[in-house]
Amino acid sequence: MIRFILSRLVQAVVALLGVLTVVFFAVHTAGNPVRLLVPQNASAADIARLSHQLGLDRPLVDQYGSFLLNAIHGNFGYSFVQNQPALNIVLSRFPNTVELAAGALVFALALAIPIGILSAVYRGKWVERVLMPVILVGQSMPAFWSGILLILIFAVHWHIFPSSGQGGLRALILPSVTLGSISLATVARMVRGSFLEHLNREYVRTAKAKGASMPRVLIRHVFRNAFLPVLTILGMETANLLGGAVITETIFAWPGVGLLTVQAVQSLDFPVVEAVVLFAATIYILANLAVDLLYGVVDPRLRIQGAD
Repeated sequence: MIRFILSRLVQAVVALLGVLTVVFFAVHTAGNPVRLLVPQNASAADIARLSHQLGLDRPLVDQYGSFLLNAIHGNFGYSFVQNQPALNIVLSRFPNTVELAAGALVFALALAIPIGILSAVYRGKWVERVLMPVILVGQSMPAFWSGILLILIFAVHWHIFPSSGQGGLRALILPSVTLGSISLATVARMVRGSFLEHLNREYVRTAKAKGASMPRVLIRHVFRNAFLPVLTILGMETANLLGGAVITETIFAWPGVGLLTVQAVQSLDFPVVEAVVLFAATIYILANLAVDLLYGVVDPRLRIQGAD
């Protein structure tokens, strides 16, 4: 198990290095941010002076080397726009993204797990025929459309919830539903497929033959085995939510990492963009590692294989 964890950590470092390299060259070839920072009537000397202060007049390879060296120490430089440490700006927005992601995840799981289980247990019956279209609609509707639709209905027409901003539970509901809808559909389909597979297994038929009720079969026999593959998709969905819901946060003006990403890209704020991308990549990698470790908790056979 220790060898497995170490190998995954090495893979994580290599992946982060690759992400840093790609994002550095991508943002540094997108344009010159100095022209966005100086007044329109700035002279060529003013532009050259600011470029020198920001280190943007150095060769790209030299900038890349300094960037990697500083990134190892957690230093991504200062924001060109806000003149604050880039990583601190990202970390200050992260609690807001966690709040939104938690709301979306609670909404998704509260509906996805019972919908998936009921669709599997009552396969071919009216219950499945009612629930499956709901799943398909949720999966096919993009966030920018569902978010605007929710704002028009519940904020503009009925005035039940605020249309944007952060502040209390009421402001959290609409963006959480928007962000959680796609995860709801994905998790529900995975739960349904996994439970369908295990409901046809021999041990389930044996339990039923011994007189066990369906709830008892589901709880004591099926749930743990069927939920194992769901952990994978659940870990990735959590990473997606925490990585920054760019569209949802932009629509609802939610002050999280996603909205920060849009603002940083628009202003060519290189240090903030680089810090955001590394932060999101770290979340994805840690989520994958956490899922692998949870496998060993859910299925003891994997712990034995890992020890071997």
